[in-house]
Amino acid sequence: MDVSIPKSLENHKWYIKRDKKAINGQGPFTTQELTYYVQRGRLKPHNCISLDLESWKEVTAVFPHILSSTHVLKTLQQNFAYTAQCCNHVKRHRQRCILKN
Repeated sequence: MDVSIPKSLENHKWYIKRDKKAINGQGPFTTQELTYYVQRGRLKPHNCISLDLESWKEVTAVFPHILSSTHVLKTLQQNFAYTAQCCNHVKRHRQRCILKN
């Protein structure tokens, strides 16, 4: 699976929250590094991704399979100036992430 990375996202920094079973570290990762992990199946649905984005559409075009598998609220699509950050205890409490203004 080859992913074409838009120029505007080449230097974007990504922060990923993970559990013990996933890859180590919190980032920041470049879009290219994130793509590398996704292509090798090392980011799973329970991995929470923290996004600080200028353009929601650009990222959903590049990583629709990532975003659809993370706990990112649909309200972010209406206001992509927000930062979507996964709750620390999503898995434990089985609840969706909360977007804070």
